[in-house]
Amino acid sequence: MKLPLLWRMILPTIVVSTLLLGIGLGMAVYVYRSNAIVSEQLDDQVAAVLAAEELVLAVRDTRLELEHFAASDEPEFLVAAQEAVARALAHARSLAAETNVTIARRLVPELERLAERIARVAAAPDEVPQAIGSEDVAQPLADAVAALRAEREAVTVDSRENRALAGRIGTSVALLGVCGAAAGIVTGLGVARGVARSVEELGGAVHSLHESLTEGDPPTRPPTELRELVTAMSHVRNQTAGMVTELERTRESAARADQLAAVGQLAAGIAHELRNPLTAVKLLVDSALDEATGLDDRELGVIAEETQRMQQMLQTFLDFARPPKPAMKEVAVDDLCRQAVEVARPRAKRLGIEIELPEDPQIRISADPQQLRQVLLNLLINAIDAQPDGGRICLSYPSSEPDGDVAIEVADAGPGIDDEVADRIFEPFVSTK
Repeated sequence: MKLPLLWRMILPTIVVSTLLLGIGLGMAVYVYRSNAIVSEQLDDQVAAVLAAEELVLAVRDTRLELEHFAASDEPEFLVAAQEAVARALAHARSLAAETNVTIARRLVPELERLAERIARVAAAPDEVPQAIGSEDVAQPLADAVAALRAEREAVTVDSRENRALAGRIGTSVALLGVCGAAAGIVTGLGVARGVARSVEELGGAVHSLHESLTEGDPPTRPPTELRELVTAMSHVRNQTAGMVTELERTRESAARADQLAAVGQLAAGIAHELRNPLTAVKLLVDSALDEATGLDDRELGVIAEETQRMQQMLQTFLDFARPPKPAMKEVAVDDLCRQAVEVARPRAKRLGIEIELPEDPQIRISADPQQLRQVLLNLLINAIDAQPDGGRICLSYPSSEPDGDVAIEVADAGPGIDDEVADRIFEPFVSTK
């Protein structure tokens, strides 16, 4: 299914914009996460270096106080050394627990042993003080600080690389923006060309329509601009409105002609419908005159019934514009068929035509007896007229259909219905006579 013009113009721009937005958001998320990781690493390394420097200061204070104690044998230096080694041990434990510096974990037991020696010296002042400082822990601590500083340098290098990457990403985003703008321009040009082509095609169609509608000279060239197209469409609309008005007048004239034709057809139908019962009455009267026996009660009943039927037909024709509602009642099919046959039999007898009725099956249906009897009589009269040289008419009504309906058949040996009339057989007053 072809998209509307508005969506055909907007959809490419939406697709390109969505693609650029997705790429930009992806890059922004990547840069943010990279900076967050590097910042976290820097924070950890700075905290580790600060803790290591505090540890170095505490160990140096311990060593200095021990040297003073060894030189002067003053107990206050030993107390100061105990406090300094306690601080150093606390810093070492914190550094080992909160950072990933492995050398800090190795310093903890050494500082604990140093604290034990200082405690033993404080408990036994006669021990040689030089025994405390014989094991120097400053060198391993210096190695730890050097390792932390090396890690900090590595993180600094990573930070510089991350900034460089951010710069490259920024450049890429800028290039992406330029490319996006270029893509938007190209897409806009493509859409513009498509719209222009559509306008040209529509203009050509309008020009051709204008040529077919106008009696004068058409425009010299098809419209190529929207304003020209609107003007041309206005002309076509006005011409089309005039043609529609003319067609309405023609339709009204045709309707009046159809009404006149319907009146003529109605008159022919009245003559045809009245001729059948009049013929039946005439045959009965002629038969009575020929035989000089008069009319019996049955024949008088037929004449009265046909007279009543003609009166009802005239009323039906008067109500032609508003067809009467069928007077449905339960009737016997056999009775209706016999009544119609009794009316048509005199005419059939004169032409040597035999009418056959089936055995009495006692089938009852719901129908309008007057209208159904008229239909059967018309079929019988037509079957008689189709066999002017004599023949046979078979009237049958087999057992009911599966849906409960009853089919009444009137068969003759005539030439059949002409194909031109067969398509209009159920129209009012259709006849070949």
